[in-house]
Amino acid sequence: MTTERSTLFVKPAYFRAILLFCLFSLGAALWFRTIPKVENYEQKRASVRLKMLQDLRIEDEKKLNHYAWIDQKKGGVQIPVNRAEEIVIAELKTKNAQPTAIKVEVPYPSGLQQAPSSLPQEVKK
Repeated sequence: MTTERSTLFVKPAYFRAILLFCLFSLGAALWFRTIPKVENYEQKRASVRLKMLQDLRIEDEKKLNHYAWIDQKKGGVQIPVNRAEEIVIAELKTKNAQPTAIKVEVPYPSGLQQAPSSLPQEVKK
């Protein structure tokens, strides 16, 4: 009779232990969720770098797309890139193409290969 009685007490004891462990785990999980998250070093560093990148992009956008004074005394201004392209293209369209007046030396080291004496017939046309 004692063996039946001891087995009856063992089963509820295991059940109680498992139930107690589950309740403890649930309580611990809920407690850890309520703790506010603290930024670690890498997260702080990433947020600072992201802020710096945003500031840099704003500054670049202003430099690329807005007019501004660089030096008022000398008359230097900053103009948007698109406008500068338009000005340069218009200026280049008014100029005639001509050969350069810069003297070019032979690009080959002495003794390796001779520079071509004249242009091929295909290029002269």
